[in-house]
Amino acid sequence: MNKRTLQTQQRLLGFIYGLGGKLEKRPLILSRYGGVKSNSSIDYHLDKLVQKGLLKIESPGWVGWVVPGCESQQQVDRKLAIIGDISTDTPTSPWSTEEENTTEEEKTLEDVRRFLRGHSVQVPAELVERFGEFFALRVKGTGMIDNLIDDGDIVLVKPAAHANNGELILAFFIKEGTSILRKFYSEGRYVRLQPGNSKMDSIYAPKENVELHGKIVGVIRALG
Repeated sequence: MNKRTLQTQQRLLGFIYGLGGKLEKRPLILSRYGGVKSNSSIDYHLDKLVQKGLLKIESPGWVGWVVPGCESQQQVDRKLAIIGDISTDTPTSPWSTEEENTTEEEKTLEDVRRFLRGHSVQVPAELVERFGEFFALRVKGTGMIDNLIDDGDIVLVKPAAHANNGELILAFFIKEGTSILRKFYSEGRYVRLQPGNSKMDSIYAPKENVELHGKIVGVIRALG
């Protein structure tokens, strides 16, 4: 298994952990961030996770995939996988993490489980009930410090393709293939991505080169 395939399956499994261990439909967001390009490709990775025993297809009476041990999980505080990093300073590769860049290309199944257990955060049940599907990213940089989002904090992101002016969003630059966390403003033919740091400048980009990949719905502070 090559490194990219491993990372895609890690992210897919982490996404399912973030939904409480159950997935009822294919996560289309992976086509943006995880390198998955089609439904058949997503099905391929789901099938591989089933073959490895990291997922199973639950039946009868419910069609979907479930992490073993999560079959009867109720609405309680959820352990959400942190699936990568997001910069607030300059655009970087989506969900890039230092750990992913330094790990070996070949990992055992226990390595995958260890990765997920070691990169997670506890999310209150009321947030899950209020926002539904979302995922977690670790913040890199101080570009949003005036909005009380600092380096090392964890942001909870709800997938979204549209935002109102002033909302905190994940912006994806199509041509460059990079992302950044900033405050969103629509200004004519351009998007202004406003930092929360007076020492940094706004980023202006043509609307056709910017995609919104999610809104920030919660922040978990880093201690220390």
